[in-house]
Parts: sequence; C-alpha cells; structure tokens
Amino acid sequence: MKKLLVAGTVAAALCGAPALAADMALKAPPLPPAPVSTWSGFYVGAELGEKWAHTTWTTTSVVDALAPITVDASSPRNYDPAGIRGGLYLGYNRQFAPRWVAGVEVDWADARKTTTAAGIPGCSILCLGAPGPVADLSSVTMEWDASARARLGFLVMPDLLLYGTGGIAWQRIESSATCQFSGPDPLCQGTPGGSVCNGVDQHGSNRMDDRRRH
Repeated sequence: MKKLLVAGTVAAALCGAPALAADMALKAPPLPPAPVSTWSGFYVGAELGEKWAHTTWTTTSVVDALAPITVDASSPRNYDPAGIRGGLYLGYNRQFAPRWVAGVEVDWADARKTTTAAGIPGCSILCLGAPGPVADLSSVTMEWDASARARLGFLVMPDLLLYGTGGIAWQRIESSATCQFSGPDPLCQGTPGGSVCNGVDQHGSNRMDDRRRH
C-alpha cells in the first residue's frame, strides 16, 4: 500500500504541471509606455498660393536738360500685379519648461508678374506743354520675397501652440520706364526713330511683426 500511494502522488504532480504552464501563457504582456509628443526638431516645407501687390508710382519732379518739366495729372498712378506664388521654408523648434516652445524660421518665395501702362507717370498727358509721348511705357514687376523671424509660444494643448513671432521681411519690386522714340519725346530727349531707352529701379524691405494662432 505504501508503494502505491507514493506512485499515485507522483502521477498527480506530473499531471498538474501542464495545466499550470497553460495558465501562465494566457497572461497578456505589459503595455509599452505611451510615446511623449514633442515640438522640438527641424522642419522643412513648400508653399503655393497667390500674391497680390498694390503699388503707387508717384513722380515728384522731372528734370530736363533745357527746362524743368511740370509734373502732369498722370502722377500718381497705381499698378496692381497679381500672380502665382511658390516657395520654400525651413525652421527649428525647441520645447522647454515643458509647455514653452521657441523657434526660428526662414522662407523664400517668387511671384513674378508685371503690370504695364502707356506713358510714364508725370509726363503722359502734357509734357513741356505738348501732348505726352504715349508710345512710352511704364511698368512695375512684382518679384521675390523672403523673411527671417523668431518665435515664442505656449502649448495650450499638446497639439495647439499659441505664439507670437517677429523679424524682418524683404520684397523685391522693380519699376521701369521705356522711351521708344517713335516721335518727339520731351521726357527722354531722344531722336525720333532712335533706339529704345530703359530705366529701372529696384527696391524694398520691411520689418515684420506678426502674431498668430497655429
């Protein structure tokens, strides 16, 4: 009897071992820690849209070799070019403290478009007492623009940043006047039938101060 009792105990222990192992395999593995979102890092992107420019050409004086020319009522004159604008931007953000975000950004874009009108402002109606040279042309070309700015913001929510930004912006605007000399031209003093004469002026930069919600 003693021998049979020992054998029965061993058999029970061996039969119970597989059941215990199966119970352990059904337990789910621990979940990985949730990822922590951050605004820190570099970013780069492209932009595409439309740009409008409102420019006013004002002639304050006209100097002639023989006599001063009175500026006529064709000055000032508005030129409003508009065109497709495409560009690139690059920036860097740094999150700290832990809900503040500081960053810098630069961008460059081009929106080349020219608006042309007959005559030159200030000398298109009456020039030296004579009808203005209508064969002359004046134009304004909207070209590239760029900006560089710093930014400081506060995370209202993990994915919502309220910030202010400020920096400097550049914009290139080209104005030009063309004397065609198809007739007597008191403004350009050219011989009728002579070659075309062009005058070009390029200008523009501005300080930028912008506050927005992103």
